[in-house]
Amino acid sequence: MKLKGSYTGINFLSSFSLWQQGETAKDQPFVGKKCVVIGGGNTAIDCVRTLIRLGAEEVSIVYRRTRKEMPANLVEIEAAEHEGVQFTFLAAPTRVLGDDNDNVLGLEYLKMELGEPDASGRRRPVPIEGSETVIDIDMLITAIGQGPDIFFKDESKRLDEDLNITRWNTIDCEDPVALQSSIPYIFTGGDSATGAALVVDAIGAGRRAARSIHMYLTGEKITPPDKTLFQDNIPVSIFDSVDGLGKSERTKMPELPVDERIKTFEEADLVITEEEAKYESNRCLQCCLTCYNKDVA
Repeated sequence: MKLKGSYTGINFLSSFSLWQQGETAKDQPFVGKKCVVIGGGNTAIDCVRTLIRLGAEEVSIVYRRTRKEMPANLVEIEAAEHEGVQFTFLAAPTRVLGDDNDNVLGLEYLKMELGEPDASGRRRPVPIEGSETVIDIDMLITAIGQGPDIFFKDESKRLDEDLNITRWNTIDCEDPVALQSSIPYIFTGGDSATGAALVVDAIGAGRRAARSIHMYLTGEKITPPDKTLFQDNIPVSIFDSVDGLGKSERTKMPELPVDERIKTFEEADLVITEEEAKYESNRCLQCCLTCYNKDVA
């Protein structure tokens, strides 16, 4: 049963956006006085910063790892801290408490400690026995990662036996460009292939999968395109230093003062000055691409 005052991160942000654009009822979406967001990604940060601007009195993030392991952008985490968001780390939610009228009343969590690294390379949180703690809240948003639903495997014997699924419950594919599964007429892409990732990654995968599907349906051999863009980093330079080049600090982005930006949804980042822009233009932005070519070294 869903308690009143509980939302998922995407649903909360979507409904707020529609309200702000005037596409839904005129009434402002419900905002509690004591709000908790579960999660450590950029969606969680978007939620808490939105709640601050909507007038919530106390806003907290509950995350099962430490600040160091949060996948959200560091600049977003710091901005949320400056705006008054509280962080409760090494805390694994166990249950949501409600009152007699089915309103959110509290969040219970177990305190954690970090154990050995898991498959992602991050240290796995381990619960501390007997450390149950309850936070009094009247609004809860879950902004945790979501995984693909592979329920359809159970609907067909062939799907169950022949469709390869990874240990992360994603559809396996040998080639990230072709995106063809172990069953030739089934293609994958986006979160169903990689797990929770960025929308732009899913869009790119959709384009690649569409190309492969077209080739499959027309009887062509599925071949990769000449150029496929991925976020491949080139190997580190063999040089410790390059004559004439040195490290220079990036220009700090000016922002609206905290007491101003928490009252508005205007862009918090401002623009750098002409002098700062000229300084930035003199910084090397193509390390190992311009000054070093491994193929001719």
